[in-house]
Amino acid sequence: MSCKEWELTRISDKIYAPIKWLDTLVPVELKLLPNPYHEYPYRYFDTQADVNGLYEYVKRYKDEADRIGVISTEEGIVQPKTKSGIRNTYNLLPDENFLEEYTELFLRHKEDMERFFNVSIVQSGDPQILIYTPGCFYIRHSDNCTELLSDGKLAGFKPVASHRVVTTVLFLSDCVEKVCDAQKEYSGGELRFDFLCDEHRRCVTVAPKKGFMISFLSNPYFSHSVLKVKEGLRISVAQWHRAIAH
Repeated sequence: MSCKEWELTRISDKIYAPIKWLDTLVPVELKLLPNPYHEYPYRYFDTQADVNGLYEYVKRYKDEADRIGVISTEEGIVQPKTKSGIRNTYNLLPDENFLEEYTELFLRHKEDMERFFNVSIVQSGDPQILIYTPGCFYIRHSDNCTELLSDGKLAGFKPVASHRVVTTVLFLSDCVEKVCDAQKEYSGGELRFDFLCDEHRRCVTVAPKKGFMISFLSNPYFSHSVLKVKEGLRISVAQWHRAIAH
């Protein structure tokens, strides 16, 4: 099915989703949606934080990896579980200073997220730094389920990380139409919510800006993909949070 064929339900003031169809596929224990009176069913906001220190940490390891011609070091850039056709990204392990600065930033916005989703965040996983170079991408996926296919069509979702309730992503570089600085900007690489549509039945797509953060529920309703990066360097910090819904 495509967004043109879906029977859509309004899930926020400006966003629609094929809820009736997805409700037949999503496990009961993961059926959670935000308050429908929000303008959007996710939070995308300017953190008002100086993230240059976080960016420079990532850039330093990326430059070293390029210099020595490898992508795997004991502390630096490592290649994650990459499956051809599914994802193609690099990961970077944060050090203590990075974790401290990032955690301080996250905690400043934690209560707002809890109010927005009507949950209490009780535990957060280790943040994961994701680096997308030209050609990197991530196809549609849910952050707490695996898609089940039948004859190539979506037939259900299998929980694989049901403790993940809220996802946050902090962006450390700018998505632009025309790249002027390939180290701090990139083209392509938009974040797309594959089951969320606007009033014109277009999939919701976010062109991330440096210093902004997005938070959304980790369940299949918010399945998402990262479009292929065309040019530049896309850097983000993803984190998943265990939470109790009220």
